[in-house]
Amino acid sequence: MKIKKSLIYAALLSIIPFGLWLCFQVTPVEAAPPTPKQEFLLRLAGTMPLEHYMTKTLEHFAELMDEKTKGRVKVEIYPANQLFSDKDLPKALPSGAVDIGQVNMAMWAGLVPLLAIEELPFFFKDRDHYYRALLSPNVKDLLDKEFEARGVKILFWMDYGYTALIGKKPIRQLEDFKGKRIRGYGEISTEIMKALGGAPVFLSVGEVYMALQRGTIDGVLTSTCSVYERKFYEVVKYFTLIKIGEIQNSPAVLVNLKKFGGLLPDLQKIMLDTAKEAQDWGLEKALSGTEECIAGLKAKGMEITPLSDSEKKRWAEATRHIMKNYLERTGKPGKDLVEEVSKVR
Repeated sequence: MKIKKSLIYAALLSIIPFGLWLCFQVTPVEAAPPTPKQEFLLRLAGTMPLEHYMTKTLEHFAELMDEKTKGRVKVEIYPANQLFSDKDLPKALPSGAVDIGQVNMAMWAGLVPLLAIEELPFFFKDRDHYYRALLSPNVKDLLDKEFEARGVKILFWMDYGYTALIGKKPIRQLEDFKGKRIRGYGEISTEIMKALGGAPVFLSVGEVYMALQRGTIDGVLTSTCSVYERKFYEVVKYFTLIKIGEIQNSPAVLVNLKKFGGLLPDLQKIMLDTAKEAQDWGLEKALSGTEECIAGLKAKGMEITPLSDSEKKRWAEATRHIMKNYLERTGKPGKDLVEEVSKVR
C-alpha cells in the first residue's frame, strides 16, 4: 500500500522540532584529561660499597632528584660495581651503556689529558685549595669543555678522603718502595709509584683484596675508607696516611651527554642545581666519614702513620718531574690550567 506524500510531510514536520530539541539536550563532552608529564628513568653505576659515604651521597642525590622533579626523574643506583667496574666506566658511560656513573677520575686521564692536574703530587696547598681550584669557574669551564667533547658531562665532584698507602710491611720511606709491587689507580699514580722506586700494578679495586691475600702485590695506593669498607685490614697491617695536597685523586659523578640533553630543559636545570646540593652535602660528609674510617681501622689493629715532613720533602723532590711531563703532554691548555689553579692557592 502506498503512503500519501502529504502524510509523509506531516510526519517529517512533527519529527524535526523534536530532533532539534534533542541536539540541544546532549550532555557537553568533558574536556580531555591533561597529557601526563614525561618521566625519565636513569641508571647510575657506583663503585663503592653500600655503607660508604660516597654511596650515601649518590642516594642523597637520587632522593633529591625524585623530590625536586616530583617523581618525573627517577635515579636507580647500582653500587659496588654491580653494573660496571671503575676501569670499565670510561667506555660504558660515553657509549650510553649506563646513564650516570660515579667514577674514578684517574682512569679518565687517558681520555682527558688535562684532568691529570687533579692528581699532580705536592702541587696543591691543602684540601681547601684542592676543591677551591676544582670548583672555580675558570677551571670548571676548561674541564667541562674537555669532557663534553667526549660525550659526558661533569655533574659534581666527590672526595675519597685521605690517600692510604697500605702493605704487609711498612711503606713510609723512599727506601721501602724498592722491589715493591704496588697497585695504582691511573696514569699519574703509576708515574708516582715509579718515581718513588716501586713497581706499579694496575688493578680494579674489586681485585685488590685477593691480590693482597695471595701476595701477588705488596701494597696498594687507595682511599682511607676503601681500606675500611673493603676490609683490607684483614690482609695487611701497615697504613701510611697521605693528605690531600700531597697525593690525591678526586672522584666525580658524570652523566652521558646525550641522556642529559634528552631531558626537558626544566629537568636539566633541576639536575644541575641538585648536583650542586649533593656535592656540598657529600664533601661535608667526607670529612666526618674519613675520621670514622680511621678510628675503625685503628680498632681493627692497623698501624696508621702520617707521612713525615722529612719524607714529604724527599717524595716531592722525587716526583717533581711529573709536573714537567704534564705540561709537555698538555701544552698551552695545561699551562693555562696550572695558572688558574695557582691563582686560587
